[in-house]
Amino acid sequence: MQNKPLEQRHGHSLLIVRLIAVGKLLKSACLFIIGSVIMHSIRLDKSVNEVLHDFINALRIDERNELIHSLLEKSLGVNVHILPWLSAGTIIYSALYAIEGTGLMFDRGWAEWMTVITTAGFIPLEIFEIFRHLTLFRIIIFILNVLVLVYISMRLWWRHLARLEARAAGATIIIPGETRITGIKP
Repeated sequence: MQNKPLEQRHGHSLLIVRLIAVGKLLKSACLFIIGSVIMHSIRLDKSVNEVLHDFINALRIDERNELIHSLLEKSLGVNVHILPWLSAGTIIYSALYAIEGTGLMFDRGWAEWMTVITTAGFIPLEIFEIFRHLTLFRIIIFILNVLVLVYISMRLWWRHLARLEARAAGATIIIPGETRITGIKP
C-alpha cells in the first residue's frame, strides 16, 4: 500500500487548517488587547479594575451584564505588583499565537509543530480548570483543543509518511508547507 501525498489524503483540508489559523489569530488579538489594557493601567497608575470601569463607561455597556460584571469582579483581585509581569506574559503569548496563526495560514510544517506543542501544553491546565469549576464553555473549549491537537498531529504524521515514501522511491517531491525533499535510493 502506497502512502498518498498530504493533499490527497482522506480528511486533509486546508480549510480546516485555515480555520484553526483564524482561531489562533483571534486569540492573539484578544491577548494583545488584554496586554495593552494592563500596560495602559500601569501607565495611568490605576488598577486594572478602574481602567476597565472607565472603558465600560466610555462604551456605555451595562455594568450589570453578567459577563461584564464577572470581568470586573475578577479584575478586583489583581495585585498591582504583578501587573508588569502579567502584561509581558500576555503580550508574549499574543506574539506566539500570531506567529503560529500566520504559519498555519501559509500551511507551514513548523507552525503545525508549534500548534501541537502549545495546544498539548495547555490540556492539563484545561482539565484542572474543568475539575475545579465545571462549565459547558470549558468543556467545549477542551473538546475543540483536543480535536485541533489530533488533526494537526495527523497532518504531521502524513508529512512524515510522505517524506519516507520520497526517500524510499528516490523521488523528488514537494510536501506542502515545506522545502523540496529529494529521496536517495540506497
